[in-house]
Amino acid sequence: MIQACAHVEVQQRSTPTPSQIY
Repeated sequence: MIQACAHVEVQQRSTPTPSQIY
């Protein structure tokens, strides 16, 4: 679940690391 959410966030934010978002 977290991976799926991170995938979408990364595409929207275009960030190198999904961990930064959380």
